[in-house]
Amino acid sequence: MIFPDFTADENLRFVGMLRGLSEDEIEDEMIKIKQKVDLPSFVAREHLAGTLSGGQKRKLCLGMALLGNPKVIFMDEPTSGMDPDSRRTIWKIIRELRDEGKCIVLTTHHLEEADELSDRIAVLVKGKF
Repeated sequence: MIFPDFTADENLRFVGMLRGLSEDEIEDEMIKIKQKVDLPSFVAREHLAGTLSGGQKRKLCLGMALLGNPKVIFMDEPTSGMDPDSRRTIWKIIRELRDEGKCIVLTTHHLEEADELSDRIAVLVKGKF
């Protein structure tokens, strides 16, 4: 969930504070995360989150999820509404996180995405796996 009246940086900083990171840790992680999710610093610094494009909002949400180096990451359709280049960027990040040993629980309507990114797949049909 993003706060539309905060800049992207303010959203990231707020999540960092909620996760108990120090100011220095927050600043260091923000730099790394914005580079990792391909969210330009000038956009993050100067634009309210509510005015970002759909793809930029998805990148911001992913960045917020990564703050604090969590072991488990839940993603609900992380590439929904993204252009093909942004989708490939997010897929690359998810693969890297998986390779780092992170546990990622991902929902998607795209079987190609599930097949490309998952070690295990569960299909939900009429409320049953």
